[in-house]
Amino acid sequence: MRYKWLAVVLTVFGLPAHACSDFAVYSSTRDDGTELGLFLSKEIAATPSWVPQGDEPPLSVGNALTTALAWGKQTYTRFDSVDVESISLQRYGCSELRDKWYYVVNFRPYIDGAAVYSSAHFAAILMNGQVIAPRASKGSRPR
Repeated sequence: MRYKWLAVVLTVFGLPAHACSDFAVYSSTRDDGTELGLFLSKEIAATPSWVPQGDEPPLSVGNALTTALAWGKQTYTRFDSVDVESISLQRYGCSELRDKWYYVVNFRPYIDGAAVYSSAHFAAILMNGQVIAPRASKGSRPR
């Protein structure tokens, strides 16, 4: 009984590991119905903090693009080539880590010179340069 009470206290007053649960900060659904998401809760706490009104981000857009493109070419090998379609700077949504930011990069793969239009090719680049690949969301099932 004592331990159940302790669990309630820790949940209510919060510990950083529990307060920022594993939620998708970005998601997309493949044509087959599988939902892919970016889950950052375990990795983002260790990244450099950033306040937009201060200096430039710890990882520049140029370095994020270079990292993303190298990862995209290594990951999406079934395509002839891959380019970066877009990049956006995002603030992490957990209230205890409001000074943590990351980039979301969307890729455009090509086969025989033709673009493959799909929203299922993306990744996160953390401010320490770590790439987070999308993964299937829990409970997501292909149709």
